[in-house]
Amino acid sequence: MLMYSMQAVLLGALAWIAIVPQCRRRLVPTAAIVLWTVGVAAIRFRYGADGQLDFYSNDQRYHIFLVDKLDWGGRPMFFSDLEERRYTFLGWAWLGRLVGLDDVLVLKFVSLVCSLATFRIVERQLDEAGVGHRLRWVWLTTGPVMLFFSLLALRETMLALSLTYLFFGQNPSLRLAAFVNAGLLRPHLGLALVVAFPLAWLVRRIPATWHTVRLAATTVCSTLLGAWMLDVIARAMGTWLPWDRPFPPDKQAVFGLLANLTGLQFFLVDTVAIERSLLSLMATRALFPETIVVPTLFTVSLLVPLARREPLRMWVLTTFLIYLGVITGTDFTSFRQTLPFFPTMGLFAIFAWMAVREWWQPLREPGTTDFAATPVG
Repeated sequence: MLMYSMQAVLLGALAWIAIVPQCRRRLVPTAAIVLWTVGVAAIRFRYGADGQLDFYSNDQRYHIFLVDKLDWGGRPMFFSDLEERRYTFLGWAWLGRLVGLDDVLVLKFVSLVCSLATFRIVERQLDEAGVGHRLRWVWLTTGPVMLFFSLLALRETMLALSLTYLFFGQNPSLRLAAFVNAGLLRPHLGLALVVAFPLAWLVRRIPATWHTVRLAATTVCSTLLGAWMLDVIARAMGTWLPWDRPFPPDKQAVFGLLANLTGLQFFLVDTVAIERSLLSLMATRALFPETIVVPTLFTVSLLVPLARREPLRMWVLTTFLIYLGVITGTDFTSFRQTLPFFPTMGLFAIFAWMAVREWWQPLREPGTTDFAATPVG
């Protein structure tokens, strides 16, 4: 335990050196690193070296099993082999073993670094938009749920970093790398990104003055396309898949889409697939309300047109809806599936709030007679 704690302190310091000096506001990432260091040590102390792999999600145990497979060697022969090995995430644990570091701790360290890097991207976007980086914006984009997942040996924060950089990054080569990484870590997300791009381009052909029609067309087309993609996959793979959902979607599928959107996916899953009580699942939502608030605010913010950022937002929305159309109705649905979109959705909710504030500002000024909306976004 002492060696584990010393490694946690060492890796926390390394994360600070690598990320925090690049941030304009250092208090939040510094506090996150301190909480991470204490948190990973506390989880190890409370549950032990083996029991910590079942804390919150036993997918962590599966990740360590995959790291063991990397030790066995062999080259991937098919894309499924490449996807299963998750080199970009699990490779760091394999390298950590070579230098004597705890493999579980290394994966948690990677999760922390990805969370901090996402914070830096969000901070830059807010600075460029002229928005003060206040604590409520941190909570809305890279809040407590991101810090919580940095305490786990899971890939969600790396996926969040990949999507955030893909949508808001500046280096084309790194954006391409982010897209490839997202596709390797979660192939159906990569497929949704590819399919959504031309669909978003087509939807943008609808005049901007028909904003509501554009939103309705995007929602219907994207959701049906995602459901059709899952139907094709299911028919191609036969009886392997643990789902059987009709196409076109029925009422249950529509309810499933709404549940995925609001972070209440566990209502859709068979109780056999859930190892935690309903009370503990609801408590998680109470502890991390952003899992419900962020998608809800993003959905409401879609009603506010954005001028410059509208094409990007349409790509994000189309990708998100196709992705939801694919995962809805499967036994693998959870808010972990939608977590990678949270920083991006939070940013667009903030941009919409800015647009409303700019439009409303002339109305608040005494003696103003010109109520024309200011171009926003």
